[in-house]
Amino acid sequence: MGRAGSTGSGFGEGVELSPPDICGFLETTLIDWEGSVAAEVFLCGCNFRCPFCHSAHLVFGRVERLMWDAVVDSLRRRGAFIDGVVVSGGEPTLHGERLVELCRRIKAEGFAVKIDTNGTSPHLLRRLYDEGLLDFVAVDLKAPLDERRYRLATGVNADIAAIKQTLTWLISGQGPSYEVRTTVVPTLHDITTLEEMAHTLSGAADWVLQNFNPKNGCLDPQWEKITPYDKELLERWVERLRRIVPCRLRGAF
Repeated sequence: MGRAGSTGSGFGEGVELSPPDICGFLETTLIDWEGSVAAEVFLCGCNFRCPFCHSAHLVFGRVERLMWDAVVDSLRRRGAFIDGVVVSGGEPTLHGERLVELCRRIKAEGFAVKIDTNGTSPHLLRRLYDEGLLDFVAVDLKAPLDERRYRLATGVNADIAAIKQTLTWLISGQGPSYEVRTTVVPTLHDITTLEEMAHTLSGAADWVLQNFNPKNGCLDPQWEKITPYDKELLERWVERLRRIVPCRLRGAF
């Protein structure tokens, strides 16, 4: 459908643009915001160290930075074909005020904004939404919400309370449109674990399961030896999980 009418460049005379370092850019993606044609920017840094993560280059910032001017030039040239911009990572919310600034710049160009997040910054997400800078959120739910199992999945002592706040806010319907997604990894998840997570998500609009793919490379190379679940097994599990919460599979197998 293309972008909405631009509200201006958003740069402001005499104001120096200070978005986060942009560590990757896709001019077009049809899969990272379902139902939309989107561009995608990737930000460096993450507060998790998930051993199965396939984006170590973003987690540790081992990439060449891009200039915002180059990104916005592409967005303007292709604006008639782009509905929105996905801001992913890494963990975008680590950038705080600079993320807010980035979203302002994107919105000023007339695009909707989606943020991919691990859910550990509920107050920042609320602020972005309240300021009209956030249209869609995708939250990665890594494991059942207890400290031990979240530590196994993320490699750190995660802020469970913050993640619960994010989920409660989204499920309550007081925030933007959203999805919750989980990468299903043998050794971390089985049907009992997933059913426990489904009950935590009771009332959610959409829970998306993605199969672990060791071929993408892992932050911890030892995890590349793990064999993913069969598609047929995951499909059977999804049928059980749908009795608790809307659930579906995504991605190639």
